[in-house]
Amino acid sequence: MKKISLLLIVFFIYTCSSSPLSFAINDDYTINIPKETRDRLEKEDTYILNTVRIIPSKLTGKILKTENTNLNRDTTDLGDIETSTYAPVPTYGTVNIIDTLGDESGYTTTTDKSFTSFKTFKYASIKIIEKIPGIGDVYKIGSDIYSALKAIYSDLSTINRSKQVDVETRYAYRYFWHDLYVYDYSDSWKWVGESLSKYYYKHYAMFAYLDSVGEFRWKAYSFSHNNGFPPEEIAKAPNYMDYSSLADIAYECWIYDKTYRESY
Repeated sequence: MKKISLLLIVFFIYTCSSSPLSFAINDDYTINIPKETRDRLEKEDTYILNTVRIIPSKLTGKILKTENTNLNRDTTDLGDIETSTYAPVPTYGTVNIIDTLGDESGYTTTTDKSFTSFKTFKYASIKIIEKIPGIGDVYKIGSDIYSALKAIYSDLSTINRSKQVDVETRYAYRYFWHDLYVYDYSDSWKWVGESLSKYYYKHYAMFAYLDSVGEFRWKAYSFSHNNGFPPEEIAKAPNYMDYSSLADIAYECWIYDKTYRESY
């Protein structure tokens, strides 16, 4: 497995070095952002995925308007979202929820397995991650790992089914936030809280004999956000994607001058 470990290290260093620029924060647009929140927003490889604006039920008795804009921007001025997407003067108490995907900040422990043949690997149940909050342990069948890689590398269809197969798997993770802002009497968007979840993206590698080339070859791929893939697993906060509840929480925090944090 030394060959495959070295190749994986090189592959992941190359992938992670291609980071986009961070996005800026417009101080005329937002107030009350804590330093730790500002610091994470200014990191490279950070994305605004979506914004949702809601007039909360506690302000009107019902939700009058929900606007949802898919962005997936890696370089964004928050003020640009305000002026280009929505009416310039929101109602005081209106909630703006900005979905932010943090940088790729770490990896789970690598699972390293060796099988005497492709046939034994194909039906094996392999533990990928232990103890994801709210999910528990995650297992994958060998054939699922093979199919995922074969969709990227078509020559894996020529794998020799009687020869040894070595596999390495791990997951990269990113943190995901719903950042909560309320339109304040200062005519700015005031940060009042956040909801934190955790996204896991799979990284697979195989070392197998390919009949098409007559030798063992490695195949590795990162099924990451930067490569256009959704998370494989999500450790969810209590109100993950529940924009209505988050809007009511944000409005109440604004009324009583409090802040709110929840986590997975």
